[in-house]
Amino acid sequence: MRVKHLTIAFVILLVGGIILVNLGFDYAVSPIIRRIPGRDKIAHFVLLGLLALLLNLSFHAKRVTIAGVPLLKGSLIAWVVATIEEVSQLWLDHRDFGLDDLAAGYLGILVFGAVAGYLVRRRRKKTVV
Repeated sequence: MRVKHLTIAFVILLVGGIILVNLGFDYAVSPIIRRIPGRDKIAHFVLLGLLALLLNLSFHAKRVTIAGVPLLKGSLIAWVVATIEEVSQLWLDHRDFGLDDLAAGYLGILVFGAVAGYLVRRRRKKTVV
């Protein structure tokens, strides 16, 4: 499957999952998963990291410069999504805003974004040779 198709599928699943949780349908999570310590932070790290990875691969690790700082376009989009999603929890009774959740998401975006940048650079070197 092409990366762009995989990215679209992942975004649809991620948005669907966020909507279900925001509507209070998080009871579907297995009791086993509920016992994993730090599961929420791990989920933020992995899900937002995968979003950044897929977006950056889809955009071929294109960069944008904001205030003189070069940023990966896909990571910037994932950062905005993470911020909006976490801040939106301030207005939901059954959700809790957490800077620690936001930090876990940002760390995932940073790590997986770096992986995407590395993979794209490696692919470019192979095609140039």
